[in-house]
Amino acid sequence: MNMGFGHLEIVKSLLNKDPSLIHQTTVYDRHSPLHIAAANGQIKIVCLLLKDGSVNPDCLNRHKQVWYGVSCFHLYVGMMIDTRKQEADLLK
Repeated sequence: MNMGFGHLEIVKSLLNKDPSLIHQTTVYDRHSPLHIAAANGQIKIVCLLLKDGSVNPDCLNRHKQVWYGVSCFHLYVGMMIDTRKQEADLLK
């Protein structure tokens, strides 16, 4: 669903047309769109999904990993810091 490629406008368009896509997972690993975006370092898409509020940030994949665990596994540790900063800005 373009989560891993960083096509923000395409992702927004797809989610506007079919909001249920946000709840779909991959067949084998049960990666959510949040897992896929995080694994590929797509911070803008991660923030879009988290800001939307309809995605569960605590959902687990087949390996019992949350999205930020996947991002750290793929060496996107900075994503965790940037996302937390943006969340704090949203709460202000």
